[in-house]
Amino acid sequence: MRESPQIGQIVRSRAGRDKGKTYLVIRVLDERYVELADGSVRSVTDPKRKNILHLAPAGPPDVRVMEGLASGKGATNDEIIRALASIQS
Repeated sequence: MRESPQIGQIVRSRAGRDKGKTYLVIRVLDERYVELADGSVRSVTDPKRKNILHLAPAGPPDVRVMEGLASGKGATNDEIIRALASIQS
């Protein structure tokens, strides 16, 4: 993934121990790193920091989660799990 993903974007890890795992971007740290959550192993309170070069888009941004994160309200782990399940079914 060359361009910085946006908040709420669903991505798949292309490298590392978590290769193939699907996440949702919950925060863009800078032009190189983002924080990811999957709602279970990596919760909103304990996100994974990942280089964007090691990510590939896996689906469109989830609008509900994106709006919640952008407004400062945040997102729950259940919302993230639902968003990720929607692309896997």
